[in-house]
Amino acid sequence: MMEQILLAEGDFSITEQFLPIIIMIASILATVPPVMAMLKLRSEEDKNRLDHLLSRVVSRNRLMGSFLLISVLNGLMMLLLPALGLWAAGVTVMDEPFSLSTIMGATMVYYPAMLFMIAVSICLIGFLPKYTGFVWFYVLYSFVVLYLGRLFQLPEWVEKLTPFGYISKLPVEDTEVFPLIIICVIAVFLFIVGFVGYRRRDIEG
Repeated sequence: MMEQILLAEGDFSITEQFLPIIIMIASILATVPPVMAMLKLRSEEDKNRLDHLLSRVVSRNRLMGSFLLISVLNGLMMLLLPALGLWAAGVTVMDEPFSLSTIMGATMVYYPAMLFMIAVSICLIGFLPKYTGFVWFYVLYSFVVLYLGRLFQLPEWVEKLTPFGYISKLPVEDTEVFPLIIICVIAVFLFIVGFVGYRRRDIEG
């Protein structure tokens, strides 16, 4: 089972092959707090806590932007912490530990995918506020297909339905910058679309 889950690259040690899996799992789990921070905007709307803000000089763009800023910074911190933890653990127990730059690079490549998930949350808040819970199914789907995809022998296109499926698995694979750029561009586009939708729709309660 472990042989099927691992990337099975002959030129790399078991540790090097297992590291991308640990980082991938940590990165998907790290997506949960920033998405929760973004969806807090919808939760506050449901509880009628936004009327007193929006009735003043606070614009909808500023309101959503403040939640987005918290979410983006939250996500960055959620990736940095496990990276530092893995590096510290490696230094403690390994004879030849991975460098901090290697761990950081293998972890931070998942940040664009995390931004994409936040962007999906914003679009749902902006256009389909009653279906914001869909993003959790998307996160769960990403975890299942990427962690157990090889074990279940799922086709490659199934992994490509999630942004995490386009991320290079460092240090086993070479870094592919182009998919990261495309994911970031799509995320920014979804940010803009979500802001437009939120500014135009009625506030519910």
